[in-house]
Amino acid sequence: MLPRGNRLTSKRDFERVKQKGTLFNKGSIGLSVYNRGDQKPTRVGIIVSLKVSKKAVDRNKIKRMIRESIRRKLDSFKKGYDIVFLTKTSIIDKDSKSVDGNIANLLERGGLVEK
Repeated sequence: MLPRGNRLTSKRDFERVKQKGTLFNKGSIGLSVYNRGDQKPTRVGIIVSLKVSKKAVDRNKIKRMIRESIRRKLDSFKKGYDIVFLTKTSIIDKDSKSVDGNIANLLERGGLVEK
C-alpha cells in the first residue's frame, strides 16, 4: 500500500493527468505524467480496466505488482508530479520482474527519478 500522501484518488485528478499529461509507453504499461509545479510529494494512480481482465482477482493482482514496484522506488521520485499508470491486456502474462523493469524504464524516460 502506498502512503496516503502519494495516492492519486479523485476522478478529477485522474482526468487531468490523462488529458494534460505526457504519455510514455513501454511494453504492457503506459505512463501519463503531469507536472503540478509545486513541492508536494508525487502522487501515483493505477488504472487496470475491464479490458485487461474481466476477473477482479487478476486486476487486483496486477495493481499489487505495480504498487509494490512503485513503493520500492518512492524515495527516489522527484516532487510535484501526478502520475497515472495505464495497463494493457498483455500485462496479464507478465511476471513481477518484467513489470518492475518496465516501470523503472518508464520512470527514467519520464524524468521522474532522481539519480
